[in-house]
Amino acid sequence: MIRFGNSLAAPDCNPNDCPLNGNGRPAVRDASIHNGRHVADHRHRAYDRSIRHVLRRTALIQEFHHIHFRASSFDEVRAFYCGVLEAEDLGLVTLAGAEHLRLKLAGQILNFAPDAPGRVSPAVPATERLGIYHIAFTVDNLEKSCADYESRGARFASDVLRPTDDLKVRFIQAPDGMHVELMELLT
Repeated sequence: MIRFGNSLAAPDCNPNDCPLNGNGRPAVRDASIHNGRHVADHRHRAYDRSIRHVLRRTALIQEFHHIHFRASSFDEVRAFYCGVLEAEDLGLVTLAGAEHLRLKLAGQILNFAPDAPGRVSPAVPATERLGIYHIAFTVDNLEKSCADYESRGARFASDVLRPTDDLKVRFIQAPDGMHVELMELLT
């Protein structure tokens, strides 16, 4: 089965001919019968047919999976992300012959790769680097969250900022020049 949001679609169905549809998109929701056949029958179709169907009917990108960072020290990364932000430590994984640290924070996978063998790259401050310079997470109450993180050792890179009328943010310093943004949406 292929998931399209909250819908299930059979890999070989034609969404335009689907009697349960009407809008050109797969629309089988928790049904056990689709086009007179049991949905379970569709599970036996070849994987390549189902992936071709997905690529024809949806965008190529399906969902966010992970983000990868370079890290000068896995100990510093663990101390900050696990100790301060309470990320889950998923342990070390071997990727391309090197151990990488894998964490889970707010439902997202964060992978940390070691610096290139034999050299230590200088950490470029978030305000000066190209590419990704911060990651952001929403919180219910910015002031309360900041006080909680500060009690666990967070060092802040900014005061509370109001970039728009309906948003308050504050940046925490993270290892290797990164920042973590805490956002309170006021709408």
